[in-house]
Order: sequence, then C-alpha cells, then structure tokens
Amino acid sequence: MGRSARAELRLQQLLESLKTNNWKSAFEICWDEFIDMHELFETCPEPFGYRTPASERILSELKSLWETRGDGPIVTMDAGSSVHVLWRPDQRDIAQSLYRDYSQWTKIWGNL
Repeated sequence: MGRSARAELRLQQLLESLKTNNWKSAFEICWDEFIDMHELFETCPEPFGYRTPASERILSELKSLWETRGDGPIVTMDAGSSVHVLWRPDQRDIAQSLYRDYSQWTKIWGNL
C-alpha cells in the first residue's frame, strides 16, 4: 500500500473511531502516525530527531495511562518536540495532573 493510500485509510479509521467513541482505536492510530513520522527522521542520510528527554517522559506517562487504566487522552506530536494532547471533558483530572507535572518541561496542548 502506498503512503497516500495508507494515509487515507488511517484517516477513515480515525474518523470512524471518533464517530463511535472508540477512544482506544483513535489513540492507537494517532500514536502510530506520529511515531512513524519521528522514526522516518532517523532514516535520512543524516539522521536527526526532535524528541527530547522531557517529551519522552510525558509520552511514557501518557502511554502508561492507556496501559494501566485502559483509557486516556489522544496523543500526537508535531514535527518538533511538542506533545499535543486531546482530552475528553471527563478526563479533566488527568489533564490537570499532567499539566501540573510537565508544563515546566514541555508544551502540553489539549482541552483543559
């Protein structure tokens, strides 16, 4: 499958996940997309990366939320080191906790 076909498929899967409130699927699709993008940087003739120790810490904690609670926010990254987090209204306590613990090291985006 070519990149554009894969992108279209993942977009359709993401839209379906959001329509059906399948938050785990939406998380997994978004997570896989930004991981793929950041891993692609490492395949350049002169490999590079933007993930920082701070972004790695928050990514680890966000992934852990899904592993321990089976729920959490949807997470992605831009082409830099900023972590983008999308919260549901019922996740406000998690959002506030992470913002308190991580905002001094990295930008945290989301719906607080």
